Amino acid sequence: MPNLKFPPVFEDKLTGIPESDRDTVGRHFSDVRAKELELNRIKGGFDIKHLAKIHEYLFQDSSTHAGVVRGYSMNKGGTPFADSQQMDYLFNKELPLRVEALGLSVNDVNKYIDAMTDLHSTLDLAHPFREGNGRSTRIFMSQLSEAHGYKLDFSTVNAKEWVKACIDSINTGGETLKRPLFERIITPLKSKD
Repeated sequence: MPNLKFPPVFEDKLTGIPESDRDTVGRHFSDVRAKELELNRIKGGFDIKHLAKIHEYLFQDSSTHAGVVRGYSMNKGGTPFADSQQMDYLFNKELPLRVEALGLSVNDVNKYIDAMTDLHSTLDLAHPFREGNGRSTRIFMSQLSEAHGYKLDFSTVNAKEWVKACIDSINTGGETLKRPLFERIITPLKSKD
């Protein structure tokens, strides 16, 4: 494995702020940018370029890595994410299939939940960015769902159960814990009769 050199923290644009405060300040900046995206959405084809633009917008104030897809292996707490050589396959083959499956399932909420669970699992396994994957992915999926007539409300799930379900999904390849969470998260904006 190559010896990669990174700035000590993701918030590398915030070097004038004490290191102990950078995460808080960086989150504040990304929260403000997320609110801006609710009003002025980034348009795109719901592909990796679209996701990268969302990530870049969210983290433009705090990171020089904003919007940059990683080219190295990564894990978090011992849970490995897709190897960098898998990215091309995940984003050029799997992601379009998952987005298409969502579009084909809009008239059946149960199929839509399954398709959204699969989409999230693909994006979570890919974990394309050094940090900020969760925030970027939630906005990406919310915009896609709204285009299909669904609302995603991630506040219906607490962080602990979400992280456990995501780790389980990556480690086992199964959706046993994640699908019930999406049953709570996804709501049709109007009746699908």
